[in-house]
Amino acid sequence: SYCHVPYHDRQAPFQNMKLVPCQMCGKKWVPETILATCEPPSRLPIRGHGTFIQARVCRTRPKASGENDALAVSEALPFLEFDL
Repeated sequence: SYCHVPYHDRQAPFQNMKLVPCQMCGKKWVPETILATCEPPSRLPIRGHGTFIQARVCRTRPKASGENDALAVSEALPFLEFDL
């Protein structure tokens, strides 16, 4: 399945990570909560409802104006998702 994790529910890598049985196969474990920056696949069964989460990244940047300022911002954009 899309969301199976490679370990048993008692061997999760984080103490507060809750794993539940997969609704599709019932044999493997999946995270109780999934954070994603894209829509889930249409055939993926979802229990519960989605919740909007807003996050912000703040960075300092060198003083610039005009085209140089636009260049500084555009060079930083690809790394924002990683920072989140």
